[in-house]
Amino acid sequence: MKARIATWLGLTELPPDVRHNFAMDSLSAVAVGAFVGLAHPFISVIAVRMGAGSMLIGLISASWVMGMLLSSFWAHLAEGRPKLPFNVWPTIFARSLLLFALIVRTPLTYTLMILAYNFTAAVPGPAYTALIQKIYPARQRGRLMGYVRLFMGLVFAVMSPLGGRILDRYGFRPLFAVAVVFGVASSLVFAMIREPPEGAESVPERRRFSVGELWDIIAKDHVFAWYLVGFTVFGFGNLLLGPAYPIFQVKVLGLTNLQIALLPLSWSLVWLATYPLWGVVADRSRPGTAILAGVALYGVAPVIYLLSRNLTPLLFASMAIGAADAAMDIGWLAQVMKMGKNRVATYAGIHQTALGIRGTVAPLLGAALIPSYGVKTVLFAGAVLILTGLLPLSWAGKTEARAGGKMSDNSPAGFDLAR
Repeated sequence: MKARIATWLGLTELPPDVRHNFAMDSLSAVAVGAFVGLAHPFISVIAVRMGAGSMLIGLISASWVMGMLLSSFWAHLAEGRPKLPFNVWPTIFARSLLLFALIVRTPLTYTLMILAYNFTAAVPGPAYTALIQKIYPARQRGRLMGYVRLFMGLVFAVMSPLGGRILDRYGFRPLFAVAVVFGVASSLVFAMIREPPEGAESVPERRRFSVGELWDIIAKDHVFAWYLVGFTVFGFGNLLLGPAYPIFQVKVLGLTNLQIALLPLSWSLVWLATYPLWGVVADRSRPGTAILAGVALYGVAPVIYLLSRNLTPLLFASMAIGAADAAMDIGWLAQVMKMGKNRVATYAGIHQTALGIRGTVAPLLGAALIPSYGVKTVLFAGAVLILTGLLPLSWAGKTEARAGGKMSDNSPAGFDLAR
């Protein structure tokens, strides 16, 4: 069966270990697609229906990035060590925490469960980026990653409407219990990946964790610094919208769980359709184009929400976000591998730490503004910040183009990362 699949996907030229890792990664992605499709689209919606106030909704919206505040520390721990354990054990523990859904009864305890889950789930972030760099050859990396995300997205598209039906009929407790089974199974399959040993030339010298060293990287790498500024501005606006979207869906439009389930379905279909497109854009132009296009599409979504009076326009907003997520996924991963070289985990850790800072503040600020100024004001402010972020991101591309950036062996699928 493996041989037939490899032939069908055109992967027979790959070494056996790479084919094995691709198979395990793909099976893991199928299971995680079921886990995410069943649980994630409804996390904030469940809190709203339980009676959670805007501040608790803000905490839930911020929780997925709060754990990233320590990303630079997790990256430091992963440097020079096998990356696979950092990807397996934290995810098993994090996903198992959702079993507490069987006993939570109040919006506060539900929020605490989601906080604990998302904080722990953020631990593998930098190590995952470094692991993917190790297990897939540079020239095939983008194609293999694209296949893996295709499998995950297809399952997500099927499971999210099913999750809405389960939620309507049985409630969130059985829904989360079933999701956890898929989530833990995904981690156990991922544990079968064969991680290559660190090459002597790629192992950074072990040092004590130093915040000063991280600032030194930002000060010396001007391209990376401008990208951080751009992601901070646009990302703050995007995260400001975290509590606004579910509140608008439930309290302004009064959508049902099944209607809300159509939003991640439309997201996933466009995400799947556009992922190969962004790969072509990266091949023929540069991933910076994909990043800029992604930010512009993120800015379209809150504008559509502002003009919406029923479900239909929200489907188009979800499609815009799906295309944006695909663009950002392929564009940023390529860029961080180019800039980080043999310190990819460290660069990813800095980026995710910055994400953790703005992601902790922005959703809580959005939640605080909604009662006083209304959800539409927050939607407008988020759109303005997102589109403003295009300016420093454009400058980052111009800075790298002037520096004469060249193709790196760390780049997936032969992407030309010069900007």
